[in-house]
Amino acid sequence: MPKNHVITIDQEVETMKKQMKEAPKLLHKSAEFFNYMVDRPQEVLKKYANHDGKHLLDFFRKSFINNNRDSVTTSSVTRSSISRNSVVPEAIDKPNHSLKLIKPATKLVTAGVKFKANHQADSLLDIKFQDGLLLIPQINMDDFYSAFFLNCMAFEQCYFHCTKDITTYVVFMGCLMNTSADVSLLSHNKIIENYFGTDKEVAKFFNEVGKDVAFDIKNNYLKDLFVELNEYCKNGWHVNWAGFKHTYFASPWAAVSAFAAVLLLSLAVLQTLYTVVSYYKKDGDK
Repeated sequence: MPKNHVITIDQEVETMKKQMKEAPKLLHKSAEFFNYMVDRPQEVLKKYANHDGKHLLDFFRKSFINNNRDSVTTSSVTRSSISRNSVVPEAIDKPNHSLKLIKPATKLVTAGVKFKANHQADSLLDIKFQDGLLLIPQINMDDFYSAFFLNCMAFEQCYFHCTKDITTYVVFMGCLMNTSADVSLLSHNKIIENYFGTDKEVAKFFNEVGKDVAFDIKNNYLKDLFVELNEYCKNGWHVNWAGFKHTYFASPWAAVSAFAAVLLLSLAVLQTLYTVVSYYKKDGDK
């Protein structure tokens, strides 16, 4: 009887070892299935073959996080943690007034910012800003992505020792998409492929998900981009020129009206010059 009991324990140990060896394979197979849902090349997932996670969600979440990027891990919610609609508190030392949440997409356009979809990015988190051009990877927004964002944010909020990159991304996109007009602008630039619902519903989703979430404006992977965007949108020639184009060339009729006004002004100036020249010419003939 004891002998049979020992054999049973050995069998259990061997079974557990076998399961532990097969667990990573099962994890990766499951991740490959979900990878098809987000229309991502399998080569991207292979880069993270040696990575692990606490569970399937964590592993799949990590496959979006670039290890070379300056991801930030926070162990607690600090004094600078804010919600999307909050005002950024001043830092104790050397406050950076440009480190704050950005304006919606439509207002950024009037400040001279241009949008372009980045189709070469491996991850939707790889957002870049260069010389007035905001490069954002395309996202096929649907029910899967909405569930993915909700679950990842819940995990990042509850588990303090992981990076908050998905939360940062959702807050950033929520800032950009304040209204349906902002969503329409991003859709026009091929950044958003909307399979979720109306533009209003997409804006509502990002606004509600990012609202009142614990988010550290000073401690996230996009903090430098927040500063660069806000600095760019301060008064400058490109801001004034963009505002002029938006006001007078936003539509064909506005452009025609502006052209007519310039033409009338030019004719008025020419008439004034002709009158002055004629006056002095007559005066000279006398």
